[in-house]
Amino acid sequence: MSEYFQARFTHDPGRVKVWRAIVEDLEARFIPPGAAVLDLGCGYGDFINQVRAGRKLALDLEPQAAGHLAPGVEFRQGQAWDLDYLEPGSLDVIFASNLLEHLERGQVESLLAGARRALKARGRLILIQPNFRLCYRRYFDDYTHQSIFTDESLCGLLLSQGFAIEHRRGGYLPLTIKSRLPKSYWLTRLYLRLGLPIMAQQMLIVAQRS
Repeated sequence: MSEYFQARFTHDPGRVKVWRAIVEDLEARFIPPGAAVLDLGCGYGDFINQVRAGRKLALDLEPQAAGHLAPGVEFRQGQAWDLDYLEPGSLDVIFASNLLEHLERGQVESLLAGARRALKARGRLILIQPNFRLCYRRYFDDYTHQSIFTDESLCGLLLSQGFAIEHRRGGYLPLTIKSRLPKSYWLTRLYLRLGLPIMAQQMLIVAQRS
């Protein structure tokens, strides 16, 4: 992988357990059975490999990401804001985790326009993002962060780009899962089920194409 993956996003097999609980939480509320799902910035495939979907697509700038994807996942190497290759109205869900903060404002707007075009009517855009309002002291510890988002500002941007906000949670997950503590499916599931605010510095925003 690139220098960024080596410095900030090294492979951790234990992360799959955490993501299994996250995927189940999202499936229960926002991802219908048999959906066509695209994972933007798929990385190691922790989300797209585990989601139950009729069609799975993944996009990443790093071509090596393809080697981490499960059989049946359709991979494309490219920029997340260039979604012109997708058929209009072909997707039920577009998912992105820790992506928008790495992009410039114009790139984010291009991504949202492309996502709106690719989603079916009432299709969902699911975003998990660091919430600057809750983690401003550490937000720029990642040297590649370019854009600032809070739950308020991101919802405002989505509304301006033709989306309706279905769900907004300012504190959904801890800022990072890098820890000496063991990665646990059951602890993550309990954390999400109880809605614990402890260390919750990432937001969850679910928007529908309106």
